Amino acid sequence: MPKIVCQSRGEIDLLGHVIPVYQWVCEAIIWIGAGEILFGFLLLVTAWRWLIWLNIVALTGLLLFVLLFEPAMFTLPFNPLTLNVSLIALSLVALLEINKIKPLPPE
Repeated sequence: MPKIVCQSRGEIDLLGHVIPVYQWVCEAIIWIGAGEILFGFLLLVTAWRWLIWLNIVALTGLLLFVLLFEPAMFTLPFNPLTLNVSLIALSLVALLEINKIKPLPPE
């Protein structure tokens, strides 16, 4: 929701490395925010393992993207490393819990 209501200068700068036009960057951030809301809703209401793995891959990719284009962000108090590693760990816990509830089919 914050991406839709109030765009962060850091997000604008990061996406500016991929999209050259400022107005397009601002519109893209709104669409990304809407996509994140939908993605989060799906994570809450489903038990799809592939969706959690997609979350882990996306968080890892975003972490590498920030490391490549804005490494100074890693010095901030709530930096991408602590946030993404925490969310990846939480996703792994979710995978373990899903496996308890819905075991994998026998091979």
